[in-house]
Amino acid sequence: MGECRNGRLAGLDPSEENGGRVKLEVPTTRGSFFATDNSPWSICLVLTEKSSITVKVMLPPIAPVGLWRLEVETRLRDSDDPGDRALFNVKETFYILFNPWNPEDLVYLPDETLIKEYIFEDTGKLYQGNYDYPTGKRWYFGQFTDVVLPTCNYLFELGDVSVQDRACPVKLSRHIAALVDSRDENGVLVGSWSNDYGDGVSPTTWTSSTTILEQYMNTGGAPVKYGQCWVYSGLVTTRTCAVSYSQHRLVETSQNQVHGTGVTPADPSPLRETANTPHAVTPWCLVSLCRALGIPCRSITNFSSAHDTDGNLLIERFFDENDNPIFGKTEDSIWNFHLWNELWMQRPDLPGGYGGWQVIDATPQTISDGLFRVGPCPVAAVYNGHLEVNYDARFVYAEVNADLISWKRDAATKQFKQSNVKNENEADA
Repeated sequence: MGECRNGRLAGLDPSEENGGRVKLEVPTTRGSFFATDNSPWSICLVLTEKSSITVKVMLPPIAPVGLWRLEVETRLRDSDDPGDRALFNVKETFYILFNPWNPEDLVYLPDETLIKEYIFEDTGKLYQGNYDYPTGKRWYFGQFTDVVLPTCNYLFELGDVSVQDRACPVKLSRHIAALVDSRDENGVLVGSWSNDYGDGVSPTTWTSSTTILEQYMNTGGAPVKYGQCWVYSGLVTTRTCAVSYSQHRLVETSQNQVHGTGVTPADPSPLRETANTPHAVTPWCLVSLCRALGIPCRSITNFSSAHDTDGNLLIERFFDENDNPIFGKTEDSIWNFHLWNELWMQRPDLPGGYGGWQVIDATPQTISDGLFRVGPCPVAAVYNGHLEVNYDARFVYAEVNADLISWKRDAATKQFKQSNVKNENEADA
């Protein structure tokens, strides 16, 4: 009796051509791996018993992540009669994840201590406040709870993420940055900075990614009200930190400056911690999703965080003849704090030197390729001022190193001239 096994991604139109369907024929001899038609997947017969067999499947590092289903076809050996075949749809599904232990995987992280921190830690602190008085908010990322991976898969389907993009952490993380917010894809969180949260939950109330994800899934994907930057970050990461700037994937069964910024370094990085902006729920949510998928992830707080709306690397402010601020001439601003995420991965789409930590930001603040999202942007590009590197390096660079310019209106000419005027409550840069 010979057997064929078929694995396919759930929720897509999978095919062998796009990598969403894999057909493996079980060899008749034990102990050696066998690949069909030069497939990067291979299978090994481990044990044969009276009514069952045990096999081992070797997954390639390019296997698409997400929920997979298994079909088993049996047939009589050497028979071409269709009546001698039977097909079984296996009820149990399984998840394929990225593998940070595999040197061939793009998310490979060689330091076991960092894997423990950025994959396994399910609680942490998200830093808020300001540079002089930072405060840490406890957060439960819960990346191993039952709701997280189904939410990931739901979001992939919601965003129509292709099989090819599911196999690449660079492309997939770019999708995730857009899918966590509700503006473009009807994603998890509704962002609000209005101080009016009567029809939802105040962003400051949340302390757990799992509570948000459970509400989202239990309501059929109705976006959860409300989030700000720390909540977005926690969902993506599921762990936070303050910084200065195998041959196979894992398988999981389906049952889990602006100037003057300060830092608490985890490892060298040009980006700095900050606090006091209303944007912090998103990074926490991002932690949860990315860690669950096997991508090393951390939340970052940037104090005195610049928001450059026109890409000129300047934060401009305008004052009248009496040093009173003039509003409405620019949308640039400086936030007391802002949170985003960093993911660890290599960047084969870029020249050498840009692998390692990558910034992504799900807070809806700028549009990138038609959607509200930022990144992944190499921290190395920000550190070295390489502003045209994909993705969104100019925007991230401005957050940490934009120039602050004040313009004062001349009483006689009514023209604006550069000045050193600053707001009374603004700290020196």
